[in-house]
Amino acid sequence: MKRRICCTGMRGRWRNTPTHVVPIHHVGISQTRASSPKCSLLTCFAEQGEAKCQYAVATIYWWGLCYEWEEEHMSEYQECLKEATKWWIRAASQGHWGALDNLLTCGVGPEAERVRNLAQHFESQRPELVAHDNEGEVPMPIYGPNFMQELCKFIYGRVITGP
Repeated sequence: MKRRICCTGMRGRWRNTPTHVVPIHHVGISQTRASSPKCSLLTCFAEQGEAKCQYAVATIYWWGLCYEWEEEHMSEYQECLKEATKWWIRAASQGHWGALDNLLTCGVGPEAERVRNLAQHFESQRPELVAHDNEGEVPMPIYGPNFMQELCKFIYGRVITGP
């Protein structure tokens, strides 16, 4: 059974269901395999350097919202991840700490590896910014907003806060 990737339109939440489908071109991202890419308002602002738009474009690629069907997204997931990584890097380098978080955890390529290495070093220098969940067999570190914001300053020299 094919699973459709769509938007419910209810409070902007995205979910994987065939009801209330909003075609993806309405959010302004063309499919990666499209022959003539559309320059939407979101994409145009992202290309002009708006960090929040860059983060949004990355999220759209990462979640596969540029595909109508989940199977299409999964078959091209690695390409989507590369495209998302490109946009995460652009946003993070401007201080968008949410983009840095995703670049750190899901990004691919040399810059993502550099960020992971720097994050390990930073964690050893600033352990007070890392909480730990001791509920399981192995304590799990929790990297909250304070850690990510300080890491963003450490790596890229600035951080964007607020809406």
